[in-house]
Amino acid sequence: MKGKLARIGQNRKLIAQKRKLISHKSHQLSFVREGMEAEVNSLRHVRASMSDELDSVKDEADRTLAQLQRFMQINVLNDAFYVWYSGPYATINNFRLGNLSTRPIEWVEINAALGQCVLAVATVAARIGLEFKKYYLHPLGSFAKLTKVEDRRTILYLYIDQSFSLFPKTNFNRALGAFLVCLHEFGEHISRHDPTLSLPYSINSEEGKVNDYLVFLGNDEDIWTKGLKFMLSDIKWIIAWAAKHSYDYI
Repeated sequence: MKGKLARIGQNRKLIAQKRKLISHKSHQLSFVREGMEAEVNSLRHVRASMSDELDSVKDEADRTLAQLQRFMQINVLNDAFYVWYSGPYATINNFRLGNLSTRPIEWVEINAALGQCVLAVATVAARIGLEFKKYYLHPLGSFAKLTKVEDRRTILYLYIDQSFSLFPKTNFNRALGAFLVCLHEFGEHISRHDPTLSLPYSINSEEGKVNDYLVFLGNDEDIWTKGLKFMLSDIKWIIAWAAKHSYDYI
């Protein structure tokens, strides 16, 4: 009997020790669990903070990319079509436009300048998705031409061929008038996009005038040269506007 009671007492001591150990382990587990929960909460906070930071970085990257695209547009268009002046003449990519008896210009250079004008306007229009209503532009180097939208068989040559021609001035002026129509349409497009803007120099395509200067080839070379200078100034303004706003059309 005494041996049995001794064993029972010993078992009780073992059970008490196990309970104490289990309690200690349970306390350690609770401590570990609390630490893990705190760590998880901390990681959640870090993840949320990093997510916000990532969104901010993405937004900044998008703004930077958009700004870069604008700068690239400005550089590309302005570099591709450099409009400036040389004395009394407006120039595009160093080709002079106009003619004065005091400082004569060969038609080879004038034709090249007009070809660059057509190329500039056609390129900018294509970049923003503008389709002209009355004429198609065909930039072909020094032999630019236009065709009617309604009848593509009607070809207007925007250059003077120094070989024999019965009506060189008449044909040339018709082509130049058609080109003015396209510039006028471009100006209207810009005004629709932003009613506060308009071409700096008014265009009257019917009379062949820019800023009230006749650009049709006639007898007064000074007026013709000044008219072409205003025309090229409008083209320069169109290029600048498109360089600034073409990202709106992407």
